[in-house]
Amino acid sequence: MITRTSVADEIDVLDAEIAELQAKKAKIYRKWRTHLQIAGVADVPAEIAALKDELKRRHPEPSSHERPPANSFQKPRLAPLAETKAAYRSGHPISGDQRYQNASVYFAQCRSLELLKIGISNDVEARLSDLQESTGLPLTLLRTLPGTRQEELRALEAFRAWHLRGEWYDLTPECRAFVDRYIAEQAA
Repeated sequence: MITRTSVADEIDVLDAEIAELQAKKAKIYRKWRTHLQIAGVADVPAEIAALKDELKRRHPEPSSHERPPANSFQKPRLAPLAETKAAYRSGHPISGDQRYQNASVYFAQCRSLELLKIGISNDVEARLSDLQESTGLPLTLLRTLPGTRQEELRALEAFRAWHLRGEWYDLTPECRAFVDRYIAEQAA
C-alpha cells in the first residue's frame, strides 16, 4: 500500500542519490580547475564556462517544437488550473480540458473543522477517499452535480465569499444554506 510516509521515504532516497551525484560532479569540476591551474591556463573561469557550454551542446534541452520519438506517448498539454480559472473568470473559458467530460462537481464537508471542499472528479468516492487519506480529515459527501471543469469553476466562483484556501471554504450556516440553494438552482 502506498502511503504518504512510503512516498516520502522513496523521495528521500532519490534526494540522497542526487546529492551524491552533485558532490561527484563538483569534485570533477574541482579536479579540472586544479589541472588547468597546474597547466598554467591564464583564464580558468573562461575555460570552465567553455566546458559548461560543451556540456550544453551535448545535452541540449528539447525545444517545444521538437517532435517526441515515434515510440513515446505524451499526454496532451492541458492548461494549468490557475490559467483555466483566470480564463473562465475573464469570460473566455478554455474548453480543451477533456478529462472531466462525464464528471461530477462535488460538495464535501469536514464536520470537525467546519470546512467545505468543492471539487470535480470522474469518481467522487475514490476522490474523497484520496482526500481523506492525504489530509487526515474525515469528509462527508453533501451533494454532487453532473458537470465539467467549467461548472466546477462556476461553483468555486459562487462560493467566493466563504473562500479560505484552494478549494476549501468556511462552512458557516450561511454557506451550508447556500449549498442547498446553489444545488437547487443548478438542478433546475
